Amino acid sequence: MYDKASAASLSSLASSLDSAAGDAGDSDVASALRDLADDARALSDAASQFDAALNRRDSSQVETYKNAFSSARQEWEDDAETFKSVCA
Repeated sequence: MYDKASAASLSSLASSLDSAAGDAGDSDVASALRDLADDARALSDAASQFDAALNRRDSSQVETYKNAFSSARQEWEDDAETFKSVCA
């Protein structure tokens, strides 16, 4: 769930969302896509940091980045709902 492959996939997703936002121009859809791209970057960063903390066996940092990932995931879910409502 939180590893280098996940971080790389999320980073790639963020780039794709940024590209789609650019194609959407200046609209509510573009704004929602940019929010999702930001969320994907936050998820990627948290996954990467979590993996690094695991490798260092730093239990306090593991918990910190696990919580950061959970928070970023909740933000993603909230912004995904916004995106759905904008596109409806």
